[in-house]
Amino acid sequence: MNFAKVLVDGEKLTKDNFAEPPKAMGVLPFWFWNGEMDEDEMRWQMKEYHSKGISGLFIHGRFGETIGYLSETWFE
Repeated sequence: MNFAKVLVDGEKLTKDNFAEPPKAMGVLPFWFWNGEMDEDEMRWQMKEYHSKGISGLFIHGRFGETIGYLSETWFE
């Protein structure tokens, strides 16, 4: 199932494509960053996401985040 085809033409919902959607149609959760972020903990969390089939996420800086929103360290 091509994601562009789904957007343009639509795709009939079936038990199969509902039970096992393609990654393009998968979940992309918010990953909330607040307080001090520990690199080892962050690596562990990313591995946990990946092991559960999560192929991406949105980093969401929250109140108390100490890295510096969109700083050089943020992108490292």
